[in-house]
Amino acid sequence: VIAIGCCVGKETYFKDGWNILDGILVIVSVINLLFDMLVTGKNPPKIFGVIRVLRLLRALRPLRVINRAPGVKLVVMTLISSLKPIGNIVLICCTFFIIFGILGVQLFKGMMFHCVGLDITNVTDKTECLA
Repeated sequence: VIAIGCCVGKETYFKDGWNILDGILVIVSVINLLFDMLVTGKNPPKIFGVIRVLRLLRALRPLRVINRAPGVKLVVMTLISSLKPIGNIVLICCTFFIIFGILGVQLFKGMMFHCVGLDITNVTDKTECLA
């Protein structure tokens, strides 16, 4: 009876990929828990460090709603299809930022200093400020 509800049938538990992920996560967590209980000591080895990554993947489960709501699916697919043109625009903007950043550093290097002291009225350049 349990096998029919889990594996065999049209809409069984293990037909969905997210449920398979949850099942694997539960099995590996139980094995890790049993291993930690059997190994005595202050620092039992964590041989199943992948569990953390799988638990992070579990947080993506609410994204299943996208497939069930056609309006939301249309918006998400439009955003995904617009990523390439937006990426090209960002690349062009970054290129200009880098060019003008290098140009600004070369043009204004050493010109924007600030002198602090008692008598700074006669200071005309950076060497007099530092002296």
